[in-house]
Amino acid sequence: MITEEFSPENIFAGNVMPVVTEKAVAALNQNITKLSVVEKDAQGNIVIPSGAEIDPGKAYGIASEGVVTTDETKNIVLYMTGEFKGTSIIVPEGKTIEDYRVPLRKLGIFTK
Repeated sequence: MITEEFSPENIFAGNVMPVVTEKAVAALNQNITKLSVVEKDAQGNIVIPSGAEIDPGKAYGIASEGVVTTDETKNIVLYMTGEFKGTSIIVPEGKTIEDYRVPLRKLGIFTK
């Protein structure tokens, strides 16, 4: 007999706002962690916010899965709307979920 344990993630903070996902393409040389805030680059591919001046206003969605790319792009699924626990969302170093609260709200992503 095989015994397995299921430990559900508790990332959602309500069910008033529906959860909508979208398939996208992760850019080259990305290490996207599940539940990270992501942006789109100039080519329309998904990237992790980086650089000296990270702008929370460029948030595009939240990664629903982790994806690592090197020399070729990969598909990724993003959360585009929903209600999430703020403590579950991963933001860039030096930023807080409070920096992203209003930009994400404009996308239909609510953090609590």
